[in-house]
Amino acid sequence: YIWEATAEAAQKRLDGMLATMRGRGLSVEGALGDYRPSRAMAEAVETFHPDQMVIVTLPPDESMWLRFEMVDRAREKYDFPITHVVAHSSAEAV
Repeated sequence: YIWEATAEAAQKRLDGMLATMRGRGLSVEGALGDYRPSRAMAEAVETFHPDQMVIVTLPPDESMWLRFEMVDRAREKYDFPITHVVAHSSAEAV
């Protein structure tokens, strides 16, 4: 049950972000990925063949992706621009 609730919340956040970006005239795609960040990015690159990537994380004190330096690792691994966006704190959303 916890995994389903987590996936549902993540899908809502993704849908909202895609709608916002499309509303600003951007051509974007997205999907929920593996719970392991490096695998999620690798699968996304394989699936979407992007020319750039936007990684959205929680603030540094809340983000597992930042603790594992996933933004820096992605920038080292891939040959396209990667933009990092910090979302509002999850505590603010409550």
